Amino acid sequence: WHQSGDGDVDLLMRQARRTFRLGQNQAALGLIDQALKIAPKYPEAWNLRATILFYMGRDTESVVDIERTLALEPRHFGALAGMTLINMRAKNWSGALKSLRIALKIHPFLNERNLVPRLEQLAKEQDL
Repeated sequence: WHQSGDGDVDLLMRQARRTFRLGQNQAALGLIDQALKIAPKYPEAWNLRATILFYMGRDTESVVDIERTLALEPRHFGALAGMTLINMRAKNWSGALKSLRIALKIHPFLNERNLVPRLEQLAKEQDL
């Protein structure tokens, strides 16, 4: 996922990741937007953009980018894990459990797998 097939896009993505790690979220988004102008069908660019938006608390925009990621790469378990976290932040326990279960079908060893029992309990309580 970290290789787009375009050297310029890969460089922009590396710069965006580094900038994000330094806490310069707006600058990282600008770099990703540049990458997406070159490669609008590159799922990892959409996913990184979604991740940064999530950390900025911009969940609605993050969900849009996660949906774009999944439209391009339905097996993107990282995007599904991100959707789980957004649903958890919204206290949508059933939604969180659903996206996590889909992610675990793709990658059974995700770190988030330990959340399943708690999400099952919270979803059950929410449905009461």
